[in-house]
Amino acid sequence: LGEPLQAKLLKVIEDRAVRRLGGTRSEPADVWVISATNSDLRAAIGEHRFREDLYHRLAVVPLSLPPLRARGEDVLLLAEHFLTRICADYGLEPLTLGEDARRCLLGHPWPGNVREL
Repeated sequence: LGEPLQAKLLKVIEDRAVRRLGGTRSEPADVWVISATNSDLRAAIGEHRFREDLYHRLAVVPLSLPPLRARGEDVLLLAEHFLTRICADYGLEPLTLGEDARRCLLGHPWPGNVREL
């Protein structure tokens, strides 16, 4: 996020109010913000690319998820899930992964994590 958008997001979180586009007054906003990143925000703070005050507002309950390549069997669980969902979405008979497909999935480094899968 650029600096102006970071400042606006911080203001919304702190004030618990938003102003609609073209609006003249702020309205209460009772929201929870869930954010995700694949960047090291602590490093970005050190490089002055991310606001430290916004980081502390967002990092109330941080969850760190290891990359897919470090979660072995999760690859197969996720692949089976996506395959089942795709079959259902397209009205196809349920399919399962064969042994060759499973070996290929487990042997891939997954630099793009779940998005690549």
